[in-house]
Amino acid sequence: MSASFKQISGGEARTLGNIDVHIRKIIELAQEYEENCSDLDLDRNKTIKSTTTTTEHPRSRPDMTIYYKNVLFMMGEEKDLDGRLEAAEKQLDGYFDFWNPLAFGKLPFVMAFVAAGIKLQFYYYYPNNNNVPVRVRIGNTINLGTTNRMNNFKALQYTINAIRIIRTWDLKQYIRHPEIKLYEVIQRRNGTTVTINPKKVIKKLHIEKREPAYKKFLKFFYENIFPKFDNYKLLESKYHAKWIILEFAPVGYMAIPKDEDELRYAIWSVLKSVMILHANEIVHRDIRWENVMRLTDNSWVLIDFEEAAPIGRGNRR
Repeated sequence: MSASFKQISGGEARTLGNIDVHIRKIIELAQEYEENCSDLDLDRNKTIKSTTTTTEHPRSRPDMTIYYKNVLFMMGEEKDLDGRLEAAEKQLDGYFDFWNPLAFGKLPFVMAFVAAGIKLQFYYYYPNNNNVPVRVRIGNTINLGTTNRMNNFKALQYTINAIRIIRTWDLKQYIRHPEIKLYEVIQRRNGTTVTINPKKVIKKLHIEKREPAYKKFLKFFYENIFPKFDNYKLLESKYHAKWIILEFAPVGYMAIPKDEDELRYAIWSVLKSVMILHANEIVHRDIRWENVMRLTDNSWVLIDFEEAAPIGRGNRR
């Protein structure tokens, strides 16, 4: 690739373009031509324009995530300048702060990379005894876009080897269907998005077209009523004119009870939440299995209170 990176602030689009050639294109070729690689899936947290880039969900997930059968096996962070390589490393560490067993099953490690200006560095993360991911550097930093074509070859080789590793793990049955797809952005109705992070769930509600009474009720609910629920916590909330961002923990997963005992426990857990709501003269109005989540301690919680309303107030939109 003859073009060099644009070494000015705001030149991240060129960085993304090089990563597209050395990583994204290889993933796409494997999807199309390699046997049993149709289960590869790549997601970008970027929108590349002619001169600039924008981040859809800033500070909530990596710029690139690559999955195999919905298991995250590679991720990357991209910056515009050479000197921001360390900042990209720290940002990636910040995203990936917990090795969530719900996402990985028997996976021994996860591949990663950071790209900053002309620099590209690969890593792998493995979990320590406390399920904290430990980042390990793979090889030396690669300088792309130079006259040394071997650097471009090395970048392609790392990506190809990552695909080989994940295929080997699949043959050895290390790959199991995950309970959660890490960093997935789920689109809900009314423009709501839900992002699954290792230790929390980030929900963004678009409220620009909702009535002022609805916004006021939600703020009251999450500040005064939601703290009464014991096993599901609101970590942070941000209220703006057009949207609300809510961060919840712990991370759970959608499930259906497998037997009568689980069903009884799930219904009892939901009824406890309903009792709290009714005691505060609030109705949920959207109780269904899609809004009941199971936690890692096998408890069940009722979620998605955005359609709730005070009793007797009618429909709020």
